[in-house]
Amino acid sequence: MYVPAAHAVIVGPMWVARPFFYGGSILLICTAMLAIATENYRPRDVGTSQLLAFVGAFFVLPPMLALPFHQAMPHLSFVDIWFDMTSALTTTGFDTFAGQAPLPNSIHLWRALVGWMGGLLILVGAGRILAPFNLGGAEIMNAKSIAQKGIQLDSSQHLVKGLFIIFPVYGAATVLLWLGLIISGETQLTAFCHALATISTSGLSPVGGMAGTNSPFLAEMLVFIVLALTLSRRFYGDSIMITEGLHWVKDPELRLAATVIVSICALMFSYHFLALSQTDAVHGILPALGALWGFLFTTLSFMTTTGFISQHWSMAQAWSGLDNPSLILIALAVMGGGVATTAGGIKLLRAAALFTQVGRELDRIILPNSVGGRGKAARQLRREGAQLAWIYMMLISFLMVFLLLCLSLIGLNFENSMPLTLAAFSNTGPLLSLSQEAAIALVDLSILEKALLGLAMILGRLEVLALVAVLMPRAWQA
Repeated sequence: MYVPAAHAVIVGPMWVARPFFYGGSILLICTAMLAIATENYRPRDVGTSQLLAFVGAFFVLPPMLALPFHQAMPHLSFVDIWFDMTSALTTTGFDTFAGQAPLPNSIHLWRALVGWMGGLLILVGAGRILAPFNLGGAEIMNAKSIAQKGIQLDSSQHLVKGLFIIFPVYGAATVLLWLGLIISGETQLTAFCHALATISTSGLSPVGGMAGTNSPFLAEMLVFIVLALTLSRRFYGDSIMITEGLHWVKDPELRLAATVIVSICALMFSYHFLALSQTDAVHGILPALGALWGFLFTTLSFMTTTGFISQHWSMAQAWSGLDNPSLILIALAVMGGGVATTAGGIKLLRAAALFTQVGRELDRIILPNSVGGRGKAARQLRREGAQLAWIYMMLISFLMVFLLLCLSLIGLNFENSMPLTLAAFSNTGPLLSLSQEAAIALVDLSILEKALLGLAMILGRLEVLALVAVLMPRAWQA
């Protein structure tokens, strides 16, 4: 909170600085008092206690983060601000106040910082809290977290060591991208917010995304490189989760991501030559290159659930001639990025497990006596991994349908309920901007609708299996 306070002191307005300074000071004092009070507390089960704290953080932190925001902007509803902070902390990135009066730059900075801190919380929690329980995708490949190897650490040492390992890489990537975007011609605030939004995949922007950049192609190129690194946890080495027996070239997540992105871009690009008549087609080398880049950047952005749309996307739509290519982006966002990363969605590893199992079953139909092979890791992926991925798919599908029914019963029409449900569970707020229907004004939603969507964002971020583990009686005995 001191960062937006300092920013408001330097560039104004001062009335924004005071609530953040006082709020940060009060929160710091309360945190110190809580740390002193619980210094000698020793839970029966350290891992379960950490899991409860991790899940509880997504329910407790948004109201606390919303307090200085509301004090600085008292004319805005606290429920709307809570919804926006939940969206930022879960890296969903809903543009809650779109169409409203412009927010001060310091508020935009705060929203981007909350998204960035949420991404860091997710990375630390994925490797140090969820992985020991075989949650968050670790169950698919039977991966081992740092906590499952070597010396078992005290709870505080365990989390602090994970933070010290992950934060330098996370912070350095953010700073390097920020400097690169400044060099490309963006303003300092826009570059900083876009760097925070890219590395955390929150997609929060003070200027409406990449459309507001001063040097679109160079800025998009830098963002594209960082987004490609967020497809897999391997960008952070073994600091988050250790997966034995697979080289990065054979990583099923990276191979599936590359296959899907290249295939979709090739199909949409070639559709220009296959289906469009000569009178409807857009011709020229520059439009072709612009369309190809628009396809490539936007598909990667939505696969990582960031949701940035390339400035060349309109050119790409005109080139392909497809009536509604947005459905492809929605499917990519639901598929999601890599496990133990800041990306949301179902996750690439689960999709890879299901695709591998489907391929194996087709092989067995054609050649009943064939042997799967390809090593222990591949067998794990298509057997237990595919089974667990299917269970998760059924759970998340049921919850999506349940939320869709709840929103419809409350009174929201189906055309608005569907994109809201998909955006909330996949943690891809910019999906709403792809809607062909009338724009959805989030501030006009009822309190119950916002509460349901907030819960959906948390479930999508934590994954429903983590909440199931928390609700087990054993967790409360800890």
